[in-house]
Amino acid sequence: MSFRIAVVSDTHLGSKFQQLSALRKFLRFAKREGAEEILHVGDLFEGRMSHRGSEFLRFLDSADEMVDYAVSKYPDTGLKTSIITGNHDISLMKESGYNPVRAVCQQRDDFKFMGNDEAFVSIHGVKIRLYHPGGSPGLAKSYRAQQEIWRNEITPDILLVGHFHFFNSVHEKGVTGINTACFQSQTPYEKGKNLHPNVGGVLLDIHNGKRVGVTYVPYDSIEQDW
Repeated sequence: MSFRIAVVSDTHLGSKFQQLSALRKFLRFAKREGAEEILHVGDLFEGRMSHRGSEFLRFLDSADEMVDYAVSKYPDTGLKTSIITGNHDISLMKESGYNPVRAVCQQRDDFKFMGNDEAFVSIHGVKIRLYHPGGSPGLAKSYRAQQEIWRNEITPDILLVGHFHFFNSVHEKGVTGINTACFQSQTPYEKGKNLHPNVGGVLLDIHNGKRVGVTYVPYDSIEQDW
C-alpha cells in the first residue's frame, strides 16, 4: 500500500513574519498531489515570548485574538490536520491559562488536538512521532533527530521534529527523521544569530509501510504577509 501525507510546522500565526500565503499554496498543492491528511508539528501561533522586543514583532497580542485569527484564516483544504503544541503555543498557555491550540481544534472540525510538545499517530499502520523540542539543534542540522532516534529503545517508523525552522532528513536505525522547516520568514532574532529559516512544507510518500520518500517543497518569503 502506498499513500501520501503533508507535514507543516512553525506557522507562527500572529507574527509579522508569518508566511500565510506560502502555507495556503502548500496545502492546496498537497491536496492536489493526493495527500490524505496533514500533520502539524507545533507552534501554530507566535505566542508571547519573553525575549526583549518580541512584542513589536507580532500583530496579534492576546490568546483570544490569535485563536480567532487561526479559526478564520488558517487554510481549510478539507483534509484532517493532527496537531501538537510548540513552545510558542505554550507561552500563551502560561499567560492565559488555557490551551489555544486545543481551542482552535474545538472550533475547527478539520483539526484534531494530539497533545503538548509530542504525540504518536498511526496512519495505515505506520507509526509517526510528532516532536517539538526546545533549545538549539546542535552543531549539525541532523543532530537532534539522530539523538532522539538513538536514545529511545522504542522507535517510530517516522520522526518529525519541529522548532528549528530548517529542513533536513536522515535515516538511522530504520527510522526516517525529518526536521520540518517552517512558515515564518527570518525574524530579527534569527538574523542576529545568523539563522536562515527554510520556508516550506514536506510531503511524505510511504510505500509498503516502511519505505519513505521525502520531498521538501520550498517557497520564497513575502514581506508583510499579514
